[in-house]
Amino acid sequence: MADENIRTNIPEVDPTEVEDARNVIADEHRSFLEKVMVKGGLADLYDARDLTEVVFRVMRDLMTTEA
Repeated sequence: MADENIRTNIPEVDPTEVEDARNVIADEHRSFLEKVMVKGGLADLYDARDLTEVVFRVMRDLMTTEA
């Protein structure tokens, strides 16, 4: 039963029609993200950007609203 195809009507995805969801990184942010990539041991600039965004949002959410 494990070898049976349960859903045979799944359409195939043409890889040429799939858009790349990654936006181009601006030159003004590139040097900072390269530092994050090297110090964080990350594979590429997009991973560094994603991690930086997560850290920024966490720090923003942890800040107090008292001024």
